[in-house]
Amino acid sequence: MAQRILWNMDFNDGDFRRLGYQVVDLIADYLREVETLPVCRSVAPRELDYLFQGFPPRSGEPAEKILEDVRHKIIPNSMHIPSPRYYGLMNPSPLPIAVLAEAIAAALNQNCGGWRQSSAATHVEKAVVRWMCDLVGYGKEAFGTLVSGGSQANVTGLQLARDLKGGFEPQSGMGTGVQQELILYASDQAHFSFEKAADMLGIGRNNLRKVPSDSRFKLDVAALRKAIREDRDAGHRPFCVVGIVGTTNTGNIDPLEAIAQVAREEQLWFHADAAYGGAIALSEKHRSLLRGIERADSITIDPHKWFFMPFEAGIILARDGAALRRVYGTRPAYLIEQSGDEEAINFFQLGLQGSRRFNALKVWMAVRHVGLDRYRQLIERQMELTQLLCGLVEGDPDFQLFGTPELAIVCFRYFPSELRRHRDAEERAAELNLKIQQKIEAGGEAWFATTNLKGTRALRVNIESFRTSEEHVRQLYQQIKFTGQRLAADIVNGQ
Repeated sequence: MAQRILWNMDFNDGDFRRLGYQVVDLIADYLREVETLPVCRSVAPRELDYLFQGFPPRSGEPAEKILEDVRHKIIPNSMHIPSPRYYGLMNPSPLPIAVLAEAIAAALNQNCGGWRQSSAATHVEKAVVRWMCDLVGYGKEAFGTLVSGGSQANVTGLQLARDLKGGFEPQSGMGTGVQQELILYASDQAHFSFEKAADMLGIGRNNLRKVPSDSRFKLDVAALRKAIREDRDAGHRPFCVVGIVGTTNTGNIDPLEAIAQVAREEQLWFHADAAYGGAIALSEKHRSLLRGIERADSITIDPHKWFFMPFEAGIILARDGAALRRVYGTRPAYLIEQSGDEEAINFFQLGLQGSRRFNALKVWMAVRHVGLDRYRQLIERQMELTQLLCGLVEGDPDFQLFGTPELAIVCFRYFPSELRRHRDAEERAAELNLKIQQKIEAGGEAWFATTNLKGTRALRVNIESFRTSEEHVRQLYQQIKFTGQRLAADIVNGQ
């Protein structure tokens, strides 16, 4: 009976190949057609609840029927992030080889927590981490580990800071070792994960100082120094400062060299959140934007952003790689003794996760396949397209550009002269630009976000698809302008 059940759970070779070819055909068809699809579909949550409701079948269903549901129910109701007209939240078009690598990783099903359960996978991850250390200018003593993404990487970096710079006693817990309030500093443009990290690590959200940013949305170093001085005078204990390498709002980069200097003088941990912007190191033309990142004590990088990986793939690096083991090291007998080699790397000792997917495989395969030269060309091309959009906006009196883009994000608004003269110009402009975004999204022509920049609503365009061309960027500009012209009269007249 047991043998029969196992057979029923498995595919014979012919059935597996046939289903596999159907899956590949489905993916290939989707990627071939994605440019012609509406970027997103206007659908209410209750419609999708109805579409996917019901109990699982008792006797199972043919795989072909399930694939048809994927084709007709899931794909049409998904945000088409691989589209060249998706300009969203740092979500890239995934490289095809990385998509296929995901299937290989799933088939091997390595648990990359312990070496014995994932010997080859462990060394692939070790190689990928070493590549990233070299990319940011770290020395041979640096190391890191793959994590789910920027949020987990940032939490990990801050835990290193808390335990190694904050006087926290991990063995004793909260209430011992630390007699002062621990204070963390980040710009008011920092990612929301730092608020969560302050909460999770017992630092407290109120002890995250959101340092004002300047007119270019970069951390104001003078304001940082002032905040540190005030906290010390109040009897608190500053322990960590964060530099953002490509903010989510504008893509701009904090003054890393200056922050590193403050951290050195004040004996603070310096964490660099380069989840988005770290990949700019691939470009010799723009690498100087990262000057100072090599002085950070820890760095977040997300390959599932500008390395064009499918989700999920994040990395945390530490300039002193041994710090990860000092903070996360543990020795359960049922894992350590299986390795039979004290020199083997067990990644569960370098981070929070015990069960870990083979996420390094897609990075390893894609970087080898694409090569550094083509990565550089991709990133520099997207920077050029960003400057194209920036020029179109800046040269049009009906638009207002916010700041000077450093990476591949442009923030601006449609703000025609008749609206600028209105007594409620700011309020009406916010309403107009929100409606522009909603109108274009509803039509499926493109997808981009809106954001809030120091109280002003802006349109936020992030070019991060290798399928996006100059023609797509010009079309987007024209769509926004045309939609704005159609909507502006009603907004100005208060309708």
